[in-house]
Amino acid sequence: MRSAFFLFLFCVVLLLCSIVQVVSAEGGYTYTAQWGNGGLGYGRFSDPEGVAVDGTGAVFVADRLSNRILKFTSTGEFITQWGSEGSGNGQFENPGGIAVDSAGNIYVTDTWNHRVQKFTSTGEFITKWGGEGSGDGQFSYPYGIAADRAGNVYVTDTWNHRIQKFDATGAFITKWGSDGSGDGLFENPGGIAVDSAGDVYVTDSWNPRVQKFNSTGTFITRWGSEGSGDGQFGTSYGIAVDSAGNVYVVDIGTHRVQEFTSTGEFITKWGGYGSGDGQLSYPRGIALDSAGNVYVVDTGNNRVQKFTSTGTFITKWGGEGSGAGELNHPHGVALDDAGNVYIIDTWNNRVQIFTSTGEFIAKWGSKGSEDGQFIYPYSIAVDSAGNVYVVDTGNNRVQKFTSTGTFITQWGGEGFGDGQFNFPGGITADSAGNVYVVDTENDRVQKFTSTGEFITKWGGDGSGVGEFNYPYGIAVDRAGNVYVVDTGNNRVQIFTSTGTFIAQWGGSGSRDGQFNYPGGIAVDSAGNVYVVDESNNRFQKFTSTGEFITKWGSEGLGDGEFTYPRDVAVDSGGNVYIVDESNSRIQKFSWVAQIMPLIPSFTAVPTAGSAPLTVQFIDTTTGGATAWYWDYGDGTTSTDGTVQNPCHQYSAPGTYSVILTADRTTSGSRSITKKGYITVTVPPLVPNFTAVPTAGSAPLTVQFIDTTTGSPVHWYWDYGDGTTSTDGTVQNPRHQYSAPGTYSVTLTADRVPTGNRSITKKEYITVSVPPLVPNFTATPTSGSAPLTVQFNDTTTGGAIHWFWDFGDGTTSTDITVRNPSHLYSAPGTYSVTLYVFNDTAGSQRIIRTGYLTVTSPMKQVPGGSAMPHDLNNDGLYEDVNGDGAVDFSDVVLFFNQMDWIAENEPVSAFDFNRNGTIDFNDVVMLFNTL
Repeated sequence: MRSAFFLFLFCVVLLLCSIVQVVSAEGGYTYTAQWGNGGLGYGRFSDPEGVAVDGTGAVFVADRLSNRILKFTSTGEFITQWGSEGSGNGQFENPGGIAVDSAGNIYVTDTWNHRVQKFTSTGEFITKWGGEGSGDGQFSYPYGIAADRAGNVYVTDTWNHRIQKFDATGAFITKWGSDGSGDGLFENPGGIAVDSAGDVYVTDSWNPRVQKFNSTGTFITRWGSEGSGDGQFGTSYGIAVDSAGNVYVVDIGTHRVQEFTSTGEFITKWGGYGSGDGQLSYPRGIALDSAGNVYVVDTGNNRVQKFTSTGTFITKWGGEGSGAGELNHPHGVALDDAGNVYIIDTWNNRVQIFTSTGEFIAKWGSKGSEDGQFIYPYSIAVDSAGNVYVVDTGNNRVQKFTSTGTFITQWGGEGFGDGQFNFPGGITADSAGNVYVVDTENDRVQKFTSTGEFITKWGGDGSGVGEFNYPYGIAVDRAGNVYVVDTGNNRVQIFTSTGTFIAQWGGSGSRDGQFNYPGGIAVDSAGNVYVVDESNNRFQKFTSTGEFITKWGSEGLGDGEFTYPRDVAVDSGGNVYIVDESNSRIQKFSWVAQIMPLIPSFTAVPTAGSAPLTVQFIDTTTGGATAWYWDYGDGTTSTDGTVQNPCHQYSAPGTYSVILTADRTTSGSRSITKKGYITVTVPPLVPNFTAVPTAGSAPLTVQFIDTTTGSPVHWYWDYGDGTTSTDGTVQNPRHQYSAPGTYSVTLTADRVPTGNRSITKKEYITVSVPPLVPNFTATPTSGSAPLTVQFNDTTTGGAIHWFWDFGDGTTSTDITVRNPSHLYSAPGTYSVTLYVFNDTAGSQRIIRTGYLTVTSPMKQVPGGSAMPHDLNNDGLYEDVNGDGAVDFSDVVLFFNQMDWIAENEPVSAFDFNRNGTIDFNDVVMLFNTL
């Protein structure tokens, strides 16, 4: 039922449109060549699926409907072909994936025969393994296949939703994955690829996403989701990893290839629905040669397209047909170390090999279930030894071939067990020779040795981390990380070589990094990931962590256009080969740096205003200027060429033309003049001012601050209290308001020759009656009786009467006396109260409690001539001998009579250091006063 739905989906998405290619200003992927254009002759395809490239650069394509493998040079020249419909050795029933190992052997997933067949690079049957089922080494519609450097073969056991790993002879090593969308689970995995480190990348086609595993199936990461945006997939299918670890994913649903880093970061994409160069139609397989060129099985266009690693079209070959070099709905693409392009010619049930320019080299395969035969093969991988692995999807197996198509072995069989496949999709091989197969309908990736021995598996149906929803493409980077196109989840997932999830990216849509049923995937030597965004008819390129780099392709039949691209491969030179399935061709793209013309341009903000006018200039020059020379039109220029966006002030009114001369080291300079661009007007005279403070009690001193704009030369102030400024030269005057009231202030600003303007701020200054705050001081505040104290009133607020209570039972008798003098006759501590009066505030009082201290009367010190005196009214009696002066004789007398003074005199009067006692320190202090 699920297989029927999957085939139905492929028919439905043929009606969908996709995204037009976008090329950056720095450059882009340029269509270089294509081959295959319908028919079943040599070099032509009939629904090609898988593609692989061997070490010599020969391209092997699994031609599904013609049940053969076609071999081409890297330029698309037909070399040879093998295979026919059937289940015998070298026969195929819908071969899917194809891979080449490091020895040049070819592995083909004989999908409907549920097996893998192995051939030499010339198509000679070597071996096969698999069989329908879910046991280890059995398959249920295997699709993707890849070989690692050690010769292990990884097969996507598609309908078993797992990856099976075999050795180069097909011996089961391990498996991983099951139906689901979680990490390590798959939903019809498609493509599979192995990087140089042995990590396995699986296109979880129906999830859709790419999952990355280590070589034992431990989940590493994943990326992708459903959509046509960058990093999203329609139905991810073919997948490949370049020598740098970048992952290329073929997206059937969006007809594109997306490139990602090994962690699923989107790098770029190319494709788009169509049959033109660089366009794809349901592409399936993808492969990379040692130069980094990407070979994509353009299944719907029955051709193989070759691209640079950044998606620039290089060449194409094939086209619908069954002849040598002709393609009929190719799916998979792979490249060998020599740059040859291996294409899964799906509807022709064969693999074709082309040169990197699309020249046919060879082909093998036919419809059937025998060794070397295919039933709708989907993907292809070439290991480092040159062996070719083909996902024989209809036979649910992987077939391994030499680089010439000689059958080596096969494995698989329909089922859900380890080594079995259920509609396998992508396949890839890592540097160790391990083969990773996207077991699409089993939603898993299976890892095998290069002979088909199951190693491990991971995946399961779902959309969680490590799960897949019909994964398709798979690729492995140099570090061994596995990139899986999780097609149904529209994402790419990255795993370690054992299936441990690392990362994921994508999402459903057509934006950058989104996918709409992504298919094939490939990784270049720099680690960039190329993903076929099938239903968006484009390819996206990502960094190894899934950061979007670029994209190319759109729906159509022209060069660089795609009709449901299926797979992608990248050679060592960065050329990208795209399987343009529905156009039955392979398109090749190369990265071409785009030299932009130097076109100077600029804007400014503002372009008009009153002087002084500060203008921010903004350079909008295109073409990569390296220096900028500005002529502002007012007699000034920029001092050097380093300031791109200068800020300039125009002081004088006028109209100014501005010139920008942009310079580029490689091509000289060009200038642009904007005449009358800047208009500077005479600023209007706008009087204004502020004041500090604007409120307070009388008398209030106010500082006026002129804030007039328009450059006045005179200022005339009317303070509102009947006074004005005496002349016009004081810009910021100070003025005192004596009387309480509310005052309006007027400033008249004058400018020659434009006259004057005034501003009045009504009731701007408020002067209030000052509060009546009583206060006073007294001198002295302590001493011996009799003590005469002089009181000093410090009241604020305009007192007019004063009434004193001296605290000794007496008060002032005259309220007009402000500063009285009072004699305290008796010792004691006295509190003093002052009452003050005025007509507005009434009366206020202040009490100073214990303010005065009067000690007992002094006694004449023995040896002195009179009573001690406090000559300076500080409370200390320095004139100890009472002779009216302070001299050395006082020090001597004080020293001699310290004990008598301490017993008979007030201590505070002679405590010169104020420490509370009379001691020798007081002698020193008295001496220091001399």
